[in-house]
Amino acid sequence: MSDTKQIKCARCKVTLEGPTDAKGQDVFACPICGNADNLENIHRELANYMQEHAATSLQNSMRKSFANNKFIKYKPGIIHKRTYRFMVDLDF
Repeated sequence: MSDTKQIKCARCKVTLEGPTDAKGQDVFACPICGNADNLENIHRELANYMQEHAATSLQNSMRKSFANNKFIKYKPGIIHKRTYRFMVDLDF
């Protein structure tokens, strides 16, 4: 199943503006702050953003699952937090 998400400026939380039939080098920009990059770089950054978001979500689920378990102790790994220029709303 395919799900379409709007790419947003992480600072302003506003949908980016750009060409409708975009290719890799087409530029998208925030209409408020001017934060901009080409589609290829935005996709690369969003992949990292989604990976960090998924890892954090999984870590929180594991922590909750094993919180009251006497037999299994969960020790979460380190997730390096980054500041992102672009984001999407994720539902995990």
